Amino acid sequence: MDIIPIAILASDPMTWEGSVALLSAHPDLLILPPELAPHARILLVITPAVTEAVLGDMEGAQAAACCRLRIVMAADHVSPRDFVRASRAGLVGLLDRRQCGYDHIADAIKAADAMQPGAGWRTAAARHP
Repeated sequence: MDIIPIAILASDPMTWEGSVALLSAHPDLLILPPELAPHARILLVITPAVTEAVLGDMEGAQAAACCRLRIVMAADHVSPRDFVRASRAGLVGLLDRRQCGYDHIADAIKAADAMQPGAGWRTAAARHP
């Protein structure tokens, strides 16, 4: 079994702690502490609103990463402009935060990790009509 090292960028400490606790149930996901985040293959972003700060944090994580990060985001809404910017930063998976659980997020992380470089992005809507 291939272990996937992931970093988590959450909108608040409670969301971060809950994400760590719930994703820890998946033995093929290794949640890295913040100081080891540059060694992640996947960055999970959980936020209600995609703000300038969130986009800046995504770009900063990509710049600090040891290899090209694939980013999976669970958000309530992403404007088209922010979607383009997030995609440039490495976004490959987008989930509706209000409708997805952590098993769905784990599946999206695994799918993102399995993607070939340059394969594009996926949305929950594209997979589930």
